[in-house]
Amino acid sequence: MVLWRLGCRAVALGSALAVVAHIGMAVTMRHDGLLAPAMVAMALMCLPCTVALWRGGQAGALRMLIGASAAMALVHLALVTGLPGHAHGGHRHAAPVAADLHPEAGSGAMSMLLLIALELCVAYAAAHLLRSLRVRPGLARP
Repeated sequence: MVLWRLGCRAVALGSALAVVAHIGMAVTMRHDGLLAPAMVAMALMCLPCTVALWRGGQAGALRMLIGASAAMALVHLALVTGLPGHAHGGHRHAAPVAADLHPEAGSGAMSMLLLIALELCVAYAAAHLLRSLRVRPGLARP
């Protein structure tokens, strides 16, 4: 039971860190149109599951975090690798990528890659914790 609670808290901390990182990136980076408010709204949608996990864990919250974190990792990967018109990507096929990125894109791309790694770690940790429920059903049945 103690390991379950520690695992839930670790996943909740990772999720909370991702929320803070998303809000920080939305505030500090230049984004077109509604991207910054959308980033903040999507980050805030993770808070109910994060709080539920911090308080003791629920299988539903773990499933939601797995799906949301994996989806966010894919979206960020698309943004970094070349969504046309976005500051982090959108390179021409015949030109080097660095030539098309504006000066702030280097640090932005690195931030996005770190965020992808964080999202994947959260998804993996949540999946591992959910799997432990199935292996040892006596631990907790949220």
